[in-house]
Amino acid sequence: TARISDKAVLPFGFGLHCTTFGVNVSLTHHSTNDLRMIVKRCHSSKYLGLCEFGQVVVDVHNAGDVASDYSALAFVSGNYEPKPHPIKELAAYKRLHDIKAGETKHASLPITLGSLARWDEEGRQVLYPDCYEIAIDTHPELAEVTFTLTGEPRVLEVFP
Repeated sequence: TARISDKAVLPFGFGLHCTTFGVNVSLTHHSTNDLRMIVKRCHSSKYLGLCEFGQVVVDVHNAGDVASDYSALAFVSGNYEPKPHPIKELAAYKRLHDIKAGETKHASLPITLGSLARWDEEGRQVLYPDCYEIAIDTHPELAEVTFTLTGEPRVLEVFP
């Protein structure tokens, strides 16, 4: 229900941490945000949805007093078509193990074109131009990065 309603009793991923963490996040990707060029770069991929758009680089600092694992959850959201659409969707995740108090660990989470795309009523997986947000962790989000994709919508896959 957390995908379609902000009234869930507990958000997806709640309770995964045993201490307090601080997070910094950045996005590394190829030099263009133009959808035509992004899809063209992936022309050799059999499934365009599996082609990597970029990496969300997460720096996790244990600001608490005890060692703990951290599950880095990257959620993608945006108001792009088609509507109705999910509030947010899990795009990538990685677990960092045994982060000691005061220690910082790093993770790279691959973001695929398919994790940014949405399925339309005609059974097509479409990557839309618009502003996208990738947030780390559940409510409250600990860090976020935004970017804009430009150009015309691009079909990645058609469901038979």
